Amino acid sequence: MTEYGPVRDGDETAFWRLVNYAFSPSEGPFDPDDAAAPNDVGDPRTLYDGDELVAGCRHYDLSVDLREDAVDTGGIGVLASDPGRRRESNVRRLLAASLAEYRDEGRRLALLWPFDYEFYGALGWATVSKLARWEVAPDALDGLAAATAPGGDAGFERLTAEDWRRLVPVRRADGADTDLLVRRSASWWREFVFDRWDRTPYVYAWVVDGNVRGYLVYAITAEGDDRVMTVREHAARDADARRQLFRFCRDHDSQVDRVRFYTLTGAVAGEGFDPHLHLDDPGAADATVSAGGMARLVDVAADLPAVVGPGVDATASDFDLVVDDPLADWNDGRFRVTVTSGGGLDLRRVDEGADDLGSAPTVRLGVDALSQVVVGARTPEQLARAGTVDGDETAIAALGDCFPPRNPVLGENF
Repeated sequence: MTEYGPVRDGDETAFWRLVNYAFSPSEGPFDPDDAAAPNDVGDPRTLYDGDELVAGCRHYDLSVDLREDAVDTGGIGVLASDPGRRRESNVRRLLAASLAEYRDEGRRLALLWPFDYEFYGALGWATVSKLARWEVAPDALDGLAAATAPGGDAGFERLTAEDWRRLVPVRRADGADTDLLVRRSASWWREFVFDRWDRTPYVYAWVVDGNVRGYLVYAITAEGDDRVMTVREHAARDADARRQLFRFCRDHDSQVDRVRFYTLTGAVAGEGFDPHLHLDDPGAADATVSAGGMARLVDVAADLPAVVGPGVDATASDFDLVVDDPLADWNDGRFRVTVTSGGGLDLRRVDEGADDLGSAPTVRLGVDALSQVVVGARTPEQLARAGTVDGDETAIAALGDCFPPRNPVLGENF
């Protein structure tokens, strides 16, 4: 019988040994005397078999923007298992217990970055955004970058972790048209932006009249014979500030061979920002699109009424959701959805033997597909055409009325 909970006293090194083996095996066995101190963001959770630590992860207390409101959310990171105890469903048990804890805490979503999309997809998580990775020679950034500095009281300033508050309004302005933007705490800014366990980055801001208008977070590394400037994060209040950020990158042409940066596809922050539309030579930039972070609902009956936007006007005032959840049995089954007179939602479980079974139009889908609908990544109609949603057209349309599409962007990587 396995037991779930925090790291037991005295097992902190054993926990980090698991994490190190999962994420940095090429560095050799974990040595606590040589290792950098782990950051203090998040709470370790573990699974024990007797006295043996067989799996672990970290929980992150998050608040994200979703449908014009702040939503309590849980993040799951650094998930690892004992290499000698794999394929025993220990990770599945750890994730199921994590969801149960998040349900007790009233969290609406569970977010993560997967080591294997198919594995987490089979457990109810779904991809909610994508990333495009761009690579370009610095001197090919013309068109995307400002030609010169504007003069006056404007210039670049290197920032430290003590300056994090100056970046908050820039990031929020940059992500104003997106959902799933994490409301970062001071600790999050310090540990995940200004410092990382793999490499401490540079942080430079474009400052005009004392106000930060844009910033970028980057590192310069050697890759073979090349030096690469990798911009992990960039944000700007407007197009002019963004062009100054790329001028900063271009002006590293004497130091680096390539500039690598990321944009979020399908929900790109800024004024329709697409590098190919701005570069003088669009063919000079290589773009690789990949899947991004994943999300899933924690407690369907509680999450949908809590997350739905105001003033719902649905095609049908009553319809049934039949949800398949392979991990959380409290989500598995039939729910009657009622659109209230005030434009909200009520959900109640309907027993398959109930007298009113079949009295309402029905939509059937997995919790992964439902999660995509609720966060606005895909519509029920799109999922129906893809074959992952089935049911009455009226119910499918009503579900879409309750949760119109949004621009979900999971930019945090934890």
